[in-house]
Amino acid sequence: MNGSSPAPAFKPQFAPDFLSADATTFQQQAARGDFSALRQFLAKNRQAVDWQDRYFILDVIAPSIAPRSLDPLCAVESKSADLALMQGAHFFDLVSKARGAKTADKTNELQMNQAAQFIKAAMASLRRAHQLDPADPTSHVFAMRCFQVFSDLQKNLHSAYQQAVTVVPDFVPAHFVMVNAQSEKWGGSHEKSLQIARSAILHAKPASDAAACLFLAHILVWQHAMLFEKNRKRADAYAQDPKVTQELHSAFDQWIRPAYQTRRSSVPYLHHAAYWFFQAGDRPRLQQALAFTKGKTADKAWSFAGDGAKTYAAALEFASTGVKPDIAAPKKSSGLLGWLK
Repeated sequence: MNGSSPAPAFKPQFAPDFLSADATTFQQQAARGDFSALRQFLAKNRQAVDWQDRYFILDVIAPSIAPRSLDPLCAVESKSADLALMQGAHFFDLVSKARGAKTADKTNELQMNQAAQFIKAAMASLRRAHQLDPADPTSHVFAMRCFQVFSDLQKNLHSAYQQAVTVVPDFVPAHFVMVNAQSEKWGGSHEKSLQIARSAILHAKPASDAAACLFLAHILVWQHAMLFEKNRKRADAYAQDPKVTQELHSAFDQWIRPAYQTRRSSVPYLHHAAYWFFQAGDRPRLQQALAFTKGKTADKAWSFAGDGAKTYAAALEFASTGVKPDIAAPKKSSGLLGWLK
């Protein structure tokens, strides 16, 4: 990097104890254009074949990457799959920043055009990453999230999903993204979203976080009633539906069986279960889910309706005291909450 201009101030995307010290180091170095530690991690991770952690770390680090800082490395090492994957994740982060989280009618043409340009750049890098390492499903999930931005790319989204789960059938991030992409708020349906979630559980290996897909699918049904239909009564009724309750209780019990251990990439998924149990008023299971998060936070999981920080604080109070604060439903959607999960 050229030393003529100061490095941008480092702002962690999450609290350091959430990520662990190594990932915080990756963020700090990426902000300075130094990717040596991250590349070492990716090499070890590739040998260990921990795809979920690989995706998780890249998703967390991407917002810290200094613009254009990967270009020189990618030019010199054009056959390095890890660099292509890092650049693809970085460009996807720029897609989401350019597009924003508002609905299409509240997003201007300049934002859409910028997002489209970043999608092209992201897809070029992600295709290269896949060509260089076909056994790595990670690039497909970032591609899926790119394709979700524009409705006319649905065919590409389905193709990327099929490629990901063909390579790794139990790849939770791929299923999780598809559950959201096929939900009713994205032009799909509650049934399609739930079907994908149930399929993910069928393909899950022991100690998997796949049950989170089912929690997400049901949360999205609840969210649709709450925000899009503006029907609090229907949302509350859905959270108490005996069939829904039975299905989620069974999935949660299987999820946290004694062999299960929380990993850092598990924490956001566990928070989705906690969110559901808070909305359903199920204090014992909320306590269980929060215990598995070990005090680590995950903001997006609490932002499906209303202020995420306030909802999380209310959930902690309910878990601790048994008193459930009344959080007023938002008068209108503040955007496509959780839109690119």
